[in-house]
Amino acid sequence: MDLSDCSNEYEKLVVRMNMPRVVIDNGVCPNSTVVKIDSARSPWILLESVQLLTDMNLWIRKAYISSDGKWNMDVFHVSDLNGNKLTDENLIRYIEKSIETSHYTKSEGYTGLTALELTGTDRVGLLSEVFAVLADLSCDVVEAKAWTHNGRIALMIYVKDRNSGTSLDGDSDRVQRIEGKLRNLLKADDGYKNDTRTCVSYGGNNHMERRLHQRMFMDRDYEKKFDYETSPIVSVQNLPKRGYSVVNLQCKDRLKLLFDVVCTLTDMAYIVFHAAIRTVGETAFLEFYVRHSDGNPVNSEPERQRLIQCLQAAIERRTVKGVRLELCTVDRPGLLAEVTRILRENGSNIARAEISTKDGIAKNVFYVTDANGNLIDPEVIESIREKIGINDLSVKEQFPISCREKVEKKQQQEPQNHQGHNGGGTVLVSLGSLVMRNLYQLDGSWISPKEKAGIGWALYNGEAKTILEGKAAIEPINSPLIAEAEALRLAMIQMRKLVYNSVTFYGGSSELYDTLSRNLSLGCNNILKGSQCPTYMEDIAILARGKEYNFHFQKIKRSCNVIADKVAKEGKIKNSTYIVTWKTTICNSSSV
Repeated sequence: MDLSDCSNEYEKLVVRMNMPRVVIDNGVCPNSTVVKIDSARSPWILLESVQLLTDMNLWIRKAYISSDGKWNMDVFHVSDLNGNKLTDENLIRYIEKSIETSHYTKSEGYTGLTALELTGTDRVGLLSEVFAVLADLSCDVVEAKAWTHNGRIALMIYVKDRNSGTSLDGDSDRVQRIEGKLRNLLKADDGYKNDTRTCVSYGGNNHMERRLHQRMFMDRDYEKKFDYETSPIVSVQNLPKRGYSVVNLQCKDRLKLLFDVVCTLTDMAYIVFHAAIRTVGETAFLEFYVRHSDGNPVNSEPERQRLIQCLQAAIERRTVKGVRLELCTVDRPGLLAEVTRILRENGSNIARAEISTKDGIAKNVFYVTDANGNLIDPEVIESIREKIGINDLSVKEQFPISCREKVEKKQQQEPQNHQGHNGGGTVLVSLGSLVMRNLYQLDGSWISPKEKAGIGWALYNGEAKTILEGKAAIEPINSPLIAEAEALRLAMIQMRKLVYNSVTFYGGSSELYDTLSRNLSLGCNNILKGSQCPTYMEDIAILARGKEYNFHFQKIKRSCNVIADKVAKEGKIKNSTYIVTWKTTICNSSSV
């Protein structure tokens, strides 16, 4: 609710009194940050809170929801994608402010853009044809998401006029041509009973993923059930004496799982009064006590079956078995049409897509399978990368995993080349990191932890020549300290693999390098005490152990760390996997 909509001061006072109150505590749980939200009861507040937390790429590991009379108390145990607590004060203040204001402040929306919402029958190459039509009609895609499930597809696309850079508002003939051509592309050709649906709006403040859930739900994608090896287990039972229906779900844990479930319950007009969410290993257990908006529990077997099917569909929509391809390159007219055409011509099907263009850079994610929905041949992937650009298109894991797991996987895959022996000389390693833009500026200029970070390091020999570089783009993190710690950890792993036993590591973080230099000799516990990234510090301490290793750490000015910062920037811009490059041929260890 917007305060400007209130007709008198009393209504404004009531709104302020009912604003959510947020408490964020890092001392309650050893492995996660606890976010506690107290607010007046509302059918929307749970969804809005979960939506905000998941939009910041926070993993909700545990949650307790309770509604007592006219008051809600929601408790969430969250961590970042690396499984760490939230220690950055800017991030914590951002969460507090966002939750406390999200329930009465209008969102910015997509001003100056035209929104296209589409649903229809999915088939191989459909997205390629959609983007080709938009390119032919001089429409540039700014933001888009596409989901497929049970033979259906839902798309939400924000476009602008290529020439003017503005919305298509006012050109009704052109909009009708776009709708007509897209509707023809999406028409069912397999006898599926649902009709194609298109919708055009201007600007708007719709949450894209919530709208996709709604479009799929309206398209009744839950009715045509496919067989899945790991289908979610969903049960619905009534408690007549208490007037609740108890919904239990068990499935593999993943990012945004709670959002998908709560979104579906809300769209089906079920109100959550109590809930408990927990994870055990890779399995999530969710329990909800709900009533329909009319105050009644589930009161018929068809309604129960429909609720079960809809929740299963909501969970499965993100469960894609395809390979994740990430495209990061300079945007240009027709780029999407060209890339998706290459994917189609190589027999690959796009099961899910996330399109984003910002500051002239296109950052697109495609989950691809073969034409039959199976895993695509790696040789086909390499052929696609060669045609699109090896440096522009990279292969990623299907879902984010911790940096530690990534490093272990890379270590198993990397060939043990360039193995060296310690010749008694000292190796200098300079490390740098590049985090989200504006994070180093004042607190007010910080936006949100949604962008990936870049890390980089450079290895020098005794003549101050660069002989080895490492760089990578890592999943979004919450502070520059974590980025530098990850860069240091990867560099130490690489030095141990190369059997370089006497190494001095340089970096620009006083908190990281001064702490290591001062306390490493005192033991791991002293390093971890008060640290903002204890998991990384523990790894670094373990890597530095051993009589055969003589590792030193020293803080330097950032102005002296130009090469490593440049490497980190390249890793972020190119969205690189972890790449180690030899800059000079090493004949023997004495040259280092």
